[in-house]
Amino acid sequence: MEIGISSSSLYPLETEKSLEFLCQNEIPVTEIFFNSLEETGVPFAKQLAALTKTYGTRIHSVHPCGSVGEPYFLFSGYERRFKETFEFYKRYYEAAAILGAKVVVLHGDSEKYHIPDEEYAARLLSMNEEAAKWGVMISHENVCRYRMANPENIKKLRERTNDRIKFTYDVKQCIRAIGATEPVYDAMQGNIVNVHISDHNSESDCMLPGRGEYDFASLFEKLEADNYSGPCLIEVYSNAYKDYQELIDSYNFVNNIHKKC
Repeated sequence: MEIGISSSSLYPLETEKSLEFLCQNEIPVTEIFFNSLEETGVPFAKQLAALTKTYGTRIHSVHPCGSVGEPYFLFSGYERRFKETFEFYKRYYEAAAILGAKVVVLHGDSEKYHIPDEEYAARLLSMNEEAAKWGVMISHENVCRYRMANPENIKKLRERTNDRIKFTYDVKQCIRAIGATEPVYDAMQGNIVNVHISDHNSESDCMLPGRGEYDFASLFEKLEADNYSGPCLIEVYSNAYKDYQELIDSYNFVNNIHKKC
């Protein structure tokens, strides 16, 4: 397991500049958050891949820029729109393959449940089967106000898909959704392929690691016990810090904890 930083932590800095900053600061692993449709193309992916080759940074996962629209475009009752978006998401799978990433992160449906559980699972499985043609997998994130923010929905999806749909565990989204992390982790346990970390306290649900009260050592110990082999990626909003160096300092803080575990 490695500690890294998601490129989204530097938003609204352009994606390629975010990656270059992380590479130059010797961050070993990252997630690329695409921020425009242009960035999903092959030329841009090759540009990013060249950067990682130069510096040796590894890209573990990619995040579509249209996640906010997934309830409408992928999981509504209008099947034609799903089919169109299904085809478009192949761009993300191809980009991930070019970048050497193994995971494409989804937010999925909103908490309003646009389609039944059976259809929801079927669509996710069909997307995952398509992603596998590029050697990648989709990973469902537990995003606040979305379907998988609820631990019970995570358990139901695991049952319906026989654990074929994997998960991205996001600490801040746990806090935002239910005010605690353990129920979500327990629901996902053993089926996690990507982790987003941040800190929090009673006043803020998204802080740089090291500024709140979260027990990172406990998380790392649980992940190690569960044989988790992916990275833990710092993912915060840019209002969590004032200077990019603070982000690097936070990485060093978390990495030191990880080394002691």
